[in-house]
Formats: sequence, structure tokens, C-alpha cells
Amino acid sequence: MTTEHIATANLKATARRGAIRIWLEGGKLLAAGFNSGDVKYRHELTDEGVLILTIDENGTNKVTMATPKKPGQLRPIVDMTCRGCTEHFTGGRMDVVYGVDGELGVIRISDAKVVK
Repeated sequence: MTTEHIATANLKATARRGAIRIWLEGGKLLAAGFNSGDVKYRHELTDEGVLILTIDENGTNKVTMATPKKPGQLRPIVDMTCRGCTEHFTGGRMDVVYGVDGELGVIRISDAKVVK
């Protein structure tokens, strides 16, 4: 699978009720195709501890849309928790890589301490 790289971010991983909370929003989500309240995605935690979010019409999660800061501006939000991530996300920071595989948006999230 070849991913077209769009952007990278380093964000804080927040523990919440025995899980890691993932909160992503804005233009990088738009560029990766996570661009409307109708977009669904699935998530998968690999054996290496990388959380992968992939646009999937049969996915169990949905991108939400927040009130725009400026009129006419889209503001998508991914707000989810990952219970299995607590053993992999130990550094308090996470590296987020936004990309596109073919026509599907893909976001890869990993603990910043283990990224090379």
C-alpha cells in the first residue's frame, strides 16, 4: 500500500477512563478526505502499536462537523477513544501522519517515543 503523504503533526495523547483519547480537527483532516459529517471510518491497532484510521463506508466511527470558526469553512473533527492504545502510547505525545491511499484517506498515529 503506497500512501501519499499530506501532513504530519505531533499532538498530546490524553488518557481518559482507561483509554487514550484521540482528537483531530481541521484542514489536515480535510486534505486526507475526512471532510464531512457523512464520512465514516474504521480504526485498527497494529501489533507494532500504530493506530490506523481509514475511511470506510461501513466503518463504525463517524467524522463530526463543528461549528465553523469562519462562515463557509468546514471544520471536521475526529474524536474517539482507544482502549488498546494505553499499552502502546506511553510518551504523552503522539505522531500523526495524514495521507491518502488511492481514494481512501488514511491517518497513522503512533507514540512519539517509538517513531524513528
